[in-house]
Amino acid sequence: MRILYIGDRARGVFIEEVCKSNANDGWVFDFIEASGHLKTYEPKLLSKLAGYNYVVYDTEPYIDDAEDLAAIIESIYKSNAVTPIVMVNTINPTNTMVKACLDRGIKSFINLGVGSVSDLKEQLVKNISNYYEANGREEVNQVKETIEEEKVNISRFTSIAVVGTEHRIGTTTQAIQIVKFLTSQGFRACYVEINDNKYTNRYLSQESKDQLSYVEKLKLMVGGEVEDSERGYLRTDGVDMFYKQDKLADLFKEDYDYLVYDYGMYRSAGFNKTAFLKDDIKLICTCANVIEFDGAIEIATNPSYNSAKLICSFSAQKDREDVKEIFAEYNADNRLYFTDYTPDPYILTNITLYKELLKTEAEEPTPEEPEKKRWKFFKR
Repeated sequence: MRILYIGDRARGVFIEEVCKSNANDGWVFDFIEASGHLKTYEPKLLSKLAGYNYVVYDTEPYIDDAEDLAAIIESIYKSNAVTPIVMVNTINPTNTMVKACLDRGIKSFINLGVGSVSDLKEQLVKNISNYYEANGREEVNQVKETIEEEKVNISRFTSIAVVGTEHRIGTTTQAIQIVKFLTSQGFRACYVEINDNKYTNRYLSQESKDQLSYVEKLKLMVGGEVEDSERGYLRTDGVDMFYKQDKLADLFKEDYDYLVYDYGMYRSAGFNKTAFLKDDIKLICTCANVIEFDGAIEIATNPSYNSAKLICSFSAQKDREDVKEIFAEYNADNRLYFTDYTPDPYILTNITLYKELLKTEAEEPTPEEPEKKRWKFFKR
């Protein structure tokens, strides 16, 4: 039995001890110390895995999100058929790493969050001996049941994801505009705050929190036709708004046709890339002025977001052809849309824009090598 461990060496000591205690039976332990991005270790893993039976992944040292980690683990397994065992800090229905792995058919786990070192060793042996395969594993079964339940509930509505390349670039405004548009077309739609943006709360409230989310601040200053703090719900200016992320599972059971998620800014610590990429319609708010130009091109050229449509905020009518030229050099002009001036997000500004924006994405063109030049837009 040959086991390769990759991750933080100290966290994998129990694996080494199991191999040493079974050395007479041919058990061999080896390791790769790793951190940062798992992708950078993929070539080394692929070159070293020949002859191994199992590779144990410690998922803690990496800065990759759960979906990316699971994709890399799956890719390595398909390349060499060495069975992966994934170490996680806990196994429960909220663990995105466990869910991402199960979605890709990776089903062997070591739960570091319970028991002693002897329990960890027992889990390793049970994975290797196919004990869990034969007898099932309660906590993993609970996650599987949650995944199936979520799939059933999610299939009942269309999810629309909105994120921005910068702060204060119109992300929340566009999410609310989309809800207003869908409502005007006879659909049941709601706004869902799913970001970590916070705003100062010093003078207008007796609450102890000095930082509030957008909807919490809105509730404080404006109020609404309906409020339910327990559910994290506010209805104002005809828009249903939800702001408690721990209540999302309950929201899936509501009778909405569309859920419009406000993800905030995509480089913020709280951005859930995995969830964003799984949403049905993906929209990214950006801007092509001098300040935000780098962020606009960064997102336009990122392969992860090729299926996302780009909403360009704050571009004057006279600049739009120049802006299209900029995005055309990166093969992104076919998914670029311009918003109207929207000082009040609760007043719908352009029905035609949102009818076009929410259609199924067009097929992407074959990329061509761009010819570099300067644009009139920046010479002005």
